[in-house]
Amino acid sequence: MPARFPSFVIAAVLLASLAVAGNAQRPTGPDALPAPTIEVPQPCFGAGRVAVDGGAAESPEQLMHRAVAAFSQHRSFSARLRHQVQLFGQTLVGKGSYQQLGEGIGKFLRVEMTIKASGQGAASQLAHVCDGRYLWMFEDITGRTKLSRIDLRRVSKAIESIDKQRTEPQPSLDLSVAAGGFGRLLGDLKQQFEMHAVLAGELNSEPVWILDGRWRRDRLAELLPKQADKILAGKAADLDRLAQHLPHEVRITLSRDESLLPYRIEFARTKRGKDGEKAERMPIVSMEIYEIKLNEALDPQLFVYKPGSVEIVDRTDKYLRQRGLLKKEEDGKQ
Repeated sequence: MPARFPSFVIAAVLLASLAVAGNAQRPTGPDALPAPTIEVPQPCFGAGRVAVDGGAAESPEQLMHRAVAAFSQHRSFSARLRHQVQLFGQTLVGKGSYQQLGEGIGKFLRVEMTIKASGQGAASQLAHVCDGRYLWMFEDITGRTKLSRIDLRRVSKAIESIDKQRTEPQPSLDLSVAAGGFGRLLGDLKQQFEMHAVLAGELNSEPVWILDGRWRRDRLAELLPKQADKILAGKAADLDRLAQHLPHEVRITLSRDESLLPYRIEFARTKRGKDGEKAERMPIVSMEIYEIKLNEALDPQLFVYKPGSVEIVDRTDKYLRQRGLLKKEEDGKQ
């Protein structure tokens, strides 16, 4: 199965970037994503190991593994979001909120965002609500509203059916859109990117770990099939051949404590320098997570979605079909 850009939030942001018309310039003013103050007092450790809290030394991969495991332990997680996208000749900025209760496929989730192209008036509104049975997706883009949903029980059954047919263990099929949440996002990042460097620094005066990741070779070979043999042989790939919306690398900023909370996630492309000059790093999607609250009591009613009189479009079949989870005979019955 081809690798996909792994993020429930980024998927929504990209959707808006395709839907909002017109060109946009670099944003300024209150809507712009503020540049974080990052200080790096220690050098990059590369593929080496770094001592964490005076304990045993850990590699960048081990640190990421621990971050994924740590997030799964939270009973609830809520935060504010800020994001900035520079894609398809546009720059979009936005803000939102995130609330999660529980973990796993049966989690409850609510993500609300506003996204605005610089220089344009009305902002687009996006909301994803997972009530344990359905993932509800509401869009209000330039005054046009749309409400759709995915039946999570059908998706779960389809995945179980595929898993039973496999003769060899394989990574679970991507449920990032259906299951959603930062837990899935971190898991997807770990699965698709190799963390090869870690820096100890500060983000807005708070101690953090800064992890740099690059595509794993098997994933990159899927994305660049014409270069697959070279990539799998360990040779450098021409990353400029990746689709415009796909990053060359990811940078993840985590709190420097046992919780390893995600504070900032940034996807970037690189532009090769001329005549030995250092390559220029160009972020395409940046997201900040702040005002984080852990394990607080959240009202279950937050995750009840009431569609009202808006027409509902069921996207379950489309979701299953896109991922090869809908059998032809079942497709014909729909």
